[in-house]
Formats: sequence, structure tokens, C-alpha cells
Amino acid sequence: MRRPPYSKQLQALKDNPDHWSTLRRAHTVHVLCGSKAWQAAHDLLEAGWAFVLLPPASSPEDHSWTICAGYNPVLIAVHGDIPAAVLARLGRALIRDGVKTALTIGDVGLFRFVAKRHEGGAA
Repeated sequence: MRRPPYSKQLQALKDNPDHWSTLRRAHTVHVLCGSKAWQAAHDLLEAGWAFVLLPPASSPEDHSWTICAGYNPVLIAVHGDIPAAVLARLGRALIRDGVKTALTIGDVGLFRFVAKRHEGGAA
């Protein structure tokens, strides 16, 4: 599996103590998706936002989203059009790779993806 675009920039922010304090206040990272995700990425990169991107027409399952693990919640930021099935698959892929909660933001409405909790002994 490959890392999503902008993973290197996000990792650099995570590794920089000065930026880390800013990210800690934000408590989240964005996953940009949709037909206009690349355009949004350009603007958000200049503003110093913490994000990665699912390229349009790309399969969420083909990416490793482990860089997003540890942020709670992860915000799935929809820019432009994206099929509902792809959005659902992206949410499941984030949970698969260690994200505990992912929420959508944008015109698609609210979708929430939550990892199952295993309490006590073996699952």
C-alpha cells in the first residue's frame, strides 16, 4: 500500500516540535477527498493545515492511512463530488489503519465512522 499524497508534509509537521504544539491544539488532521481535493490542497498547504489527500478516482483501500492514527477525530473534508460508496470505503480504510473516529465535513452531510471497542479479554 502506498502513502496518501501530502504524507511527507504531515510527517514533517508531526516531527517539528513548534508545529506539533499547533497540531495538538487542533487535535485533528483532515483527509481531503472529492473532485476538487487537489485545488483545496493547494490553498490549505499554504495556510499550514495538517492534511493528507485521497486522489480522485483512487481507491481508499490502496492507501495506508496509518499516518492519521492518533488524531481524534480525523475529519474527512469533501471538496467537490465523491460517490457515497467511495466515502464509506474511505471511512472504513481509516478505521482499518488505526483511526478511532472519523467524521465527514462538507455538503455530503454528517457521516461518522467509529472503531469498535474491545473491552476485557480476547475479542
